Amino acid sequence: MANNLLTTQAFEAGLNPSESWRHWKENFEDYLEALRYSEAPEKTKTALFHHLCGEELKKQLRAFNLKPNDSCEGGTLQQVLQEFDKYFLDYQNEIFASFKFLVIKQEQGEQFTDYYSRLRKDVVECNYGESQDLMFRDKLIQGLLDKAVQERLIRETSKKAKTLQESVSGCKTAENKKGVQLQAMWEKYLYVALLDYRIQPAKDMPSPAKLLMGRKLRTFLPSHPGQLKPTFDVERARETLRKRQIIQNKYANKHATVLPVLHQNAKVWFKHKMKEPWKQGTIIQVGPQTHSYIIKGEDGGVFRRNRFHIRLH
Repeated sequence: MANNLLTTQAFEAGLNPSESWRHWKENFEDYLEALRYSEAPEKTKTALFHHLCGEELKKQLRAFNLKPNDSCEGGTLQQVLQEFDKYFLDYQNEIFASFKFLVIKQEQGEQFTDYYSRLRKDVVECNYGESQDLMFRDKLIQGLLDKAVQERLIRETSKKAKTLQESVSGCKTAENKKGVQLQAMWEKYLYVALLDYRIQPAKDMPSPAKLLMGRKLRTFLPSHPGQLKPTFDVERARETLRKRQIIQNKYANKHATVLPVLHQNAKVWFKHKMKEPWKQGTIIQVGPQTHSYIIKGEDGGVFRRNRFHIRLH
């Protein structure tokens, strides 16, 4: 079966052989399924296992001394995987699992629910037994990013013992409250930014607020009461605006082209839709708006188009 899919890496036991085996087995089974080797004969699947597993698993596989069956001399793939499952069950490293669990901390920008899920996933492998909820609660509080919430939970727990669910509920409430406060702060800063925009004068024009109301707006900086009284200078503002529009018009018309006026019954090409080819048609009405034409297409459809979307036949 030729393919371009990368093969799975050879097995490495590492510090936690049981967890390493579980991950390697999942990757191997995904590889079989992706390339449809799961439907292949048992002999092919076990040969692929031998090819990919690495020297460490090969040595242990020979030690299993599996009995041959009708389809495969060294046992089926399922038998091989089951034997390794039993073998690595004795290698569950509770100390390593506990170490991984105890160093978990809430990362910057991480939601509390994601932090909680990571803890919940790793605490299962620690085998704490009846103490699991207490260990979970203590680690949950110890790894919190929000130090204010952390100190409050420690202070409240010292007065009255809290259950795991009470601690989780307290963290979620604090995060939701903080989200509401951030939203309110964002809205406040948004209005401050808008105020800053409204009071800023242009290069040759007064500020938008002064154009609208004829006076400055009250800001966070102290200002004389006389500056807040309206003093309209309409003519000066109008003249400045007119000069600006003349300059804008000059540059806008620099590359503009005046298209010739079309007349009724003229044969033309027109755009039915922007990304479709041009269609043929006949002008049946000019106007009433400037540059507007009513066109009848060859298929009998009637369309209204701007002069820009019409070309002479």
